[in-house]
Amino acid sequence: DAIICSNPYASYTEDAKSLCIDQNIGLFSLKEFMGAIRKKGNEFLNYLLQENKNLRIQTFSALLQKASIHHDFEVYLCGSYLRYSLYKDIDIILVYSPGTSNQLVQSTKELIRKAFNSSILSKKCMKLDYIVCSKNEYSSMVFQDDNRTRVH
Repeated sequence: DAIICSNPYASYTEDAKSLCIDQNIGLFSLKEFMGAIRKKGNEFLNYLLQENKNLRIQTFSALLQKASIHHDFEVYLCGSYLRYSLYKDIDIILVYSPGTSNQLVQSTKELIRKAFNSSILSKKCMKLDYIVCSKNEYSSMVFQDDNRTRVH
């Protein structure tokens, strides 16, 4: 079942989208529906356009640039933030170089949190979920639904 909002000048609210997902009904713009049509389950109901995913990546990358993250860190986004239209948290993988102090890791997390809290993203999502690991640990990690995207 699906509802398609075909008016190019109008849209639906996130509350309406959430309610439809809870009822197993897809709520889409025409463009979203055309992308979701061959998907199943949550991939169908909560479909995210590629252009919206790219915008999320660009927005978070800009946020990290403002935060002035130390060059020894790699930052990746993954999870529902890059997979679904509606999400509950933003999954961040913070990868540090060998020899990086715990204090620098904690202060980097704090820089990201402060930049996030001062951004428009904090209005949509209240939770940042971190995975913190060394470069060696990161290289051996395996993800079931791998959608990691480097943003710093």
